[in-house]
Amino acid sequence: MKPVLLPLNEMIDYSAYQIRSRIVSQALNIEPTVAIYALDEGESVSSEKTGLVKLLHILEGKLEVTISQQKWTVQAGELLAIPANSFHSIQANEKCKYLQTELPERKDNQ
Repeated sequence: MKPVLLPLNEMIDYSAYQIRSRIVSQALNIEPTVAIYALDEGESVSSEKTGLVKLLHILEGKLEVTISQQKWTVQAGELLAIPANSFHSIQANEKCKYLQTELPERKDNQ
């Protein structure tokens, strides 16, 4: 693989009343799923869970993330790790872009 520089904030635009996404891992030719999202103000992702750890790196704006009934406010420059098998939902109270990486949990818990 050659070095790749991606202008993340420029790779996706906001659309009124929508959630937009773009898979970044394809451009990098890598296996873990990496995607960039742009949520318009007021958009949300319903409660879900996955067997993978989700890393949310906020690029612009901020998100309210609820994990197992605990609320977190995450803003630009911050990264939130959502444990595998945790119910979580996402609410954008303002426009927000974030990078999401999904990874398996380490088996040795270190």
